[in-house]
Amino acid sequence: MVLRLNEVIAAGDVGTVPVTEGTASAIMTGAPMPEGADAVVMVEYTDRSEEHTSELQSQFRISYAV
Repeated sequence: MVLRLNEVIAAGDVGTVPVTEGTASAIMTGAPMPEGADAVVMVEYTDRSEEHTSELQSQFRISYAV
């Protein structure tokens, strides 16, 4: 599954773009989950591209790691 990255959220910051179907936000440890997010996947389980997308290496269920 390939998701388009909306934004990168640093620790202590709040996301400004809601996560919708087919999108994701990269969040750092300590950052709150953005609006619309329903799971958290560690960066080690993704392959990030230069084109602002991230491919999940496996399937994850809703509420994974939340």
